[in-house]
Amino acid sequence: MRSYAYAARTMSMDYTVKLDWKATDTSSDSGVFVLFDDPGAVATAPQDRGVQV
Repeated sequence: MRSYAYAARTMSMDYTVKLDWKATDTSSDSGVFVLFDDPGAVATAPQDRGVQV
């Protein structure tokens, strides 16, 4: 599994995330995780500590 984190800046407590994605299968999900701290070298940090939207 590969994870990418947007770390250009830290978001404040109030923010809006807008994203577009295309489902390639009926069982597909977005795979986008929010509300997790800096994952560092832990590839599973978003899944372990974040919320999937």
